[in-house]
Amino acid sequence: MWFVLPSNSTRLMALSTSPSFFLQVSHSSTETSLTVPKINRPLNCLPRSVIYKPMVSRRRANYKPNIWDHDLIQSLRTYAKRAEKLKEDVKYCMLQEAVNPLAQLELIDTIQRLGLGHIFDNEINEALNTKWDNVFNKFKHEGGGLITSVGEDINGILSLYEASHLAHQGETLLLECRTFTSTYLKAIKESVDIILANKLGHALELPLHWRTQRLEALWYLNIYENEENMNPTLLELAKLDFNMVQATHQRDLRTASRPLNCLPSSVIYEPEVWRRIANYKPNIWDHDLIQSLRSDYQDEAYAKRAKKLKEDVKHCMLQEAANPLAQLELIDRIQRLGVGHIFDKETKGYLNIIWEGHDKNDNKGGLGDNYDLYATSLLFRLLREHGYHVSQDVFNKFKHEGGGLITSVGEDINGILSLYEASHLAHQGEFLLLECRTFTSTYLKAIKESVDIILANKLGHALELPLHWRTQRLEALWYLNIYENEENMNPTLLELAKLDFNMVQATHQRDLRTASSWWSSLGLGGKLSFSRDRITECFFLALGVMLEPQFGYPRVELAKVCQLITTIDDIYDVFGSLDELECFTDAVDRWDIKSIDRLPEYMKICFLAIYNTTNQMGYEILKDQGINIIPYLLKAWADFCKAMLVESKWYYSGYKPSLEEYLNNGWVSSSGPVILVHAFLLSKQPIATQEANFVSEMDARNHIEDLIFDSWKKLNEEVRTASPYPPHFINCALNLARVVHCIYQHGDGHTVQDRSTKDRLTSLLAQPIPLVVQ
Repeated sequence: MWFVLPSNSTRLMALSTSPSFFLQVSHSSTETSLTVPKINRPLNCLPRSVIYKPMVSRRRANYKPNIWDHDLIQSLRTYAKRAEKLKEDVKYCMLQEAVNPLAQLELIDTIQRLGLGHIFDNEINEALNTKWDNVFNKFKHEGGGLITSVGEDINGILSLYEASHLAHQGETLLLECRTFTSTYLKAIKESVDIILANKLGHALELPLHWRTQRLEALWYLNIYENEENMNPTLLELAKLDFNMVQATHQRDLRTASRPLNCLPSSVIYEPEVWRRIANYKPNIWDHDLIQSLRSDYQDEAYAKRAKKLKEDVKHCMLQEAANPLAQLELIDRIQRLGVGHIFDKETKGYLNIIWEGHDKNDNKGGLGDNYDLYATSLLFRLLREHGYHVSQDVFNKFKHEGGGLITSVGEDINGILSLYEASHLAHQGEFLLLECRTFTSTYLKAIKESVDIILANKLGHALELPLHWRTQRLEALWYLNIYENEENMNPTLLELAKLDFNMVQATHQRDLRTASSWWSSLGLGGKLSFSRDRITECFFLALGVMLEPQFGYPRVELAKVCQLITTIDDIYDVFGSLDELECFTDAVDRWDIKSIDRLPEYMKICFLAIYNTTNQMGYEILKDQGINIIPYLLKAWADFCKAMLVESKWYYSGYKPSLEEYLNNGWVSSSGPVILVHAFLLSKQPIATQEANFVSEMDARNHIEDLIFDSWKKLNEEVRTASPYPPHFINCALNLARVVHCIYQHGDGHTVQDRSTKDRLTSLLAQPIPLVVQ
């Protein structure tokens, strides 16, 4: 599975069966012990070229003279009094318009577009405190399209166009409205008067809902001033408020533009040191915002309700025991809804009964001839997900003598979808499952446009990314919406899934607050302004690796590791000179505090952050388990920095490595080993004789899908029950592959804090699912 380092450089990580790992473990018949790896430290001296001259460089700001005249500042009091008077007059207008609902709505819209919504927020909320459902159905004819008379109302069409851009997922009627209105408005734009044409062009360029409010207020002030029904009081207030708010923004801008003397004076670099600039965007997750994340779902009342629902669902599982297929479907829903961690014991018990009862049935893993394609694929997937080595031969009965799948298979869409998901748990050399994947993906793509919208949604979701590769918490969010609208939905299970999601979210919020406090107190983000401040995104990665609520400590520590990786990556890939990077790599490899004396100041700070954080982690494990893990952690960091240095040398020398050279180095510089070493050692699980395997794969655009699939085959083989690794660590490795794929599926979701990334994190960490607890 790919692991791309959190920067623009592409590095890869995968798990394989090759026995190259970060821990060397010896054991005897009586005891198990960890062998501390020998660390080879270079004897060469640090380069003298990295000694900085103590000259003092002075910066000049060339500040402009003050733009705020004293008399102007004093006059602001008069403006404030006038604004208060105008506010009361407009509130009176709103009360007068209350008897005319349409006039009141138009006034509210005008107030908001003029940028005054913040003044009348309470009044607007009170006026709009009405629930409307299916409001646009009355404008449709029986055939499904909009009625003909709608096309005669240009203002109505324009209003519908703006409204359609507030659609939610799955609201196909609003999508239809948006298509119709945009097409219609483009068609008539050239034939209407100039004022209306201006409005239409403005809307078609960018809908109101997508516009920046202050710029929109500026534009609309000019429009409103020339309208026939313009309210002079409202217009005066809008202009006055705009200018008063502008004055506040100017003050804030002056504050923000002041130079920050946050770096020590010693961090003055000689002019011959050329540095790259990445121009990373600032962090959108403010520390105070993160600390404000709180949830009511930690109350005892919710825990009691959840306990009651758990017992009810367990009772359902017992009832379904007489119907094997219904039991399997219930287990599948429980897992997809994100509550598998609650019923792990019951799930394993039921699957073990199936396995033990039919293990000798020609190695078919309990799959008899009475199972159709859907049931066979479902049970095959569930068994493999839980480590049972069920043979791919169970699908032979769906093949004809010529080798292909029998024709009747094509009539079972649910069966083909189930087979598609099952085929992604293939192992290396299982060509039948490869054939099934090719057939099912081709078939589902072909029929996707001809099925109903609900099924098309499911097919599109599966084809975008199979279930086995998805991040479990995001999948639970998606599946909650799907399951809620299914005919055979179990209300008890749905309520439990929503409640558990919110309760686990509360735990994750607490962990995020802890990680953010660490990062804020560390101060590294403020000192190293060239580096990415991405603690929330790093926590999302850690959450993807260890999502279960009981793993709070290792989840927080893993978020710290990911943020330090991000910082180090920016030092090697962006800011550091080659001489500096060689010194830094040597300092990490020596793990000696004295070796940092000749590092530049910014590297000293970074090294101390890694050094202190790692030692603190080692102290916690030593205190709890009596095992010194620091040698393994520092070796992981040293190997990572050495691999990063290799790539930096390639860059500065202009050397283009061969594919083999790149891959041999890239699996370490990907940072995957660093993350998994920490995940393994910090989980506070008993440490015994363990191994883990890593492999790298070629980053080739034309073959990336097949290579990812091949990497997953290797990962899948480690899930089987015969694996020597603890289940928790195996899940961490699988989850790391999933969350990295999720982060980088549509671009660099770690560096670029775009809307989709922000929405994803908000939905997982800030917004509970709406729920009425009985």
